[in-house]
Amino acid sequence: YVDTISASGNITFETGTNGIDFGSSGNNDVSLIRTGNSSTQYGFNIKYLGSGSGVNNSLAVFTDNLTAGVDSIQALTIRQDGHVGVLNTSPLYELDVVGDFRASDDVLVGDDIQFLSDGCVIFFGTHSEVNLTHVHDTGLLLNSSKQLQFGDSGTYIHQSADGVLDLVSDNEIEI
Repeated sequence: YVDTISASGNITFETGTNGIDFGSSGNNDVSLIRTGNSSTQYGFNIKYLGSGSGVNNSLAVFTDNLTAGVDSIQALTIRQDGHVGVLNTSPLYELDVVGDFRASDDVLVGDDIQFLSDGCVIFFGTHSEVNLTHVHDTGLLLNSSKQLQFGDSGTYIHQSADGVLDLVSDNEIEI
């Protein structure tokens, strides 16, 4: 129940130990919090989505900007099984992102990384000065230097011309 409503519009709920209930387990798509400058034009909407059973129940954050002609977007989805989707309404993985994402610091991977597109490019360096490209049905292409370096700059494999592969070492090459 609502305990108090202040003159400034604040609402205080007396919740005890059970929290605040919105609807019941039989309700689908219950808006929990709606905020913005208009209740129907733009803002954010946090909703419970689901039927009350199964892993398809979720908490979702919608962004609305109807004044700019943009439909409501389900930006974030947290499923009952813990899977989180960003611009993905049915996440299949613990974090399932549709579109590009950026990590401004280290990304740590505890297992495999899979690149699923032909022509996939991995860039290295602040200005992407080194890249590794997957070429469909032929292998990997190292950027224009075409040089794979070992240890220090004195030991490398290099392609000096089409069909010519050089093994270079400032000491010794054992074959």
